[in-house]
Amino acid sequence: MVKPPHEALHQIFRHDPRLFADFLDRAAGLCFPKVLAVHEINPNLNEIRTVESEADTVLMVETVDGSHIVVIEAQERVARDKLKAWPYYVAYLRNKYDCEVTLIVVCHEVGTAEWARRAIFTGLAERPSQCTWPIVLAPDNVSPLTSAAEFVRDPMSAAFRVLTHASGEPTPGIIEALEEGLAALKQQDLETAQFLGSFLHAGLAKSSLLEPWRQIVSTIIKDKRLFEEIRADAEQEMLLTALAARGFELTDADRERIATCTDTATLKRWLVRTFEADSVGQVFSEG
Repeated sequence: MVKPPHEALHQIFRHDPRLFADFLDRAAGLCFPKVLAVHEINPNLNEIRTVESEADTVLMVETVDGSHIVVIEAQERVARDKLKAWPYYVAYLRNKYDCEVTLIVVCHEVGTAEWARRAIFTGLAERPSQCTWPIVLAPDNVSPLTSAAEFVRDPMSAAFRVLTHASGEPTPGIIEALEEGLAALKQQDLETAQFLGSFLHAGLAKSSLLEPWRQIVSTIIKDKRLFEEIRADAEQEMLLTALAARGFELTDADRERIATCTDTATLKRWLVRTFEADSVGQVFSEG
């Protein structure tokens, strides 16, 4: 399952090859060349594979005008290191693949979006040698989902709109639109309905829509595997909250162990131990 919610915001573009071009038009008023084919390429932008040099999603797009790379970055907050990373991504990919490169940044917060929209200049102030100007998709130019019909007509587009607005107050009628939309989509395309049930559940992890979405999915999509996945995710959240309340410091390995455990019985056992244990090691003890 996708790691929420940062990953969901950019990974959705991997699942629908026309989605980025659609929103470039609808949200930014930009016409992308007609898309013929899309495939993901390794987003690692450094031969020694340091994590710091990785972009989120990198798509090789074949268009009527030739090859074109689209880099999609999810940005949840202002991060000054990206002012160096983004120009590097564009220059590196332009040099390696000898084709045009477009940088799209997707944000939950309008303040972050306003920061990300600024052009990044390199060189002399009066005559820069390089300019990197991200195209930003955010709540101020991506419209919220307003009806079930929109959800059914274009499920991936609807999902992206929901994710983009996930950090703010729920828009009027959004829960009803999601419930009616998922029910109708299930009748037309069960596979997509199941996929979005899981995907949005992950992407809404920090949103006030999470609990309503859980109820919607468990009621409409009676899929045992998906229901267990959602239950496990809820147990993981409770366990992490309890560990934090006890003041236990978790290592990356501890967090990974919790995140990858989908057995609800095990998660509940760890939760009970949290209130009696003197250390994290005792929580995870096999004894």
